[in-house]
Amino acid sequence: MKLDGSNAKLLALLGYSVGQFQLQTYQVLASIPFGQTRAYGWVASRLGRATVTRAVGQALRNNLLPILIPCHRVVSVASLGGFMGIIDSSRPELDLKRRLQAIEQDYVNPPLPFELPEMVLDVAR
Repeated sequence: MKLDGSNAKLLALLGYSVGQFQLQTYQVLASIPFGQTRAYGWVASRLGRATVTRAVGQALRNNLLPILIPCHRVVSVASLGGFMGIIDSSRPELDLKRRLQAIEQDYVNPPLPFELPEMVLDVAR
């Protein structure tokens, strides 16, 4: 999902108002490839303000659409980081973050390939 002016209008229609910093943060999140993670510092650097990692965390904490705006792709350098304002790793919110990351990882690297082996294709011919 590309976050631009039209998405900001869509978010507003949904009753979801975001400030400029929050919108810019979400735009950076949208650039993180599916199935990959980045650190809060990486997001801050992409914003051109390497020292605002806590502000990035607050912007993510205020994300009411974590499935659409992939804040689960942002982690701490030393740990999973927080999710939905929760940092206690025993809470269900962080389990949801782990599961979202795992779902993306499974999609990128499926346990069973989507392509049929060549020998199956030969039999079908």
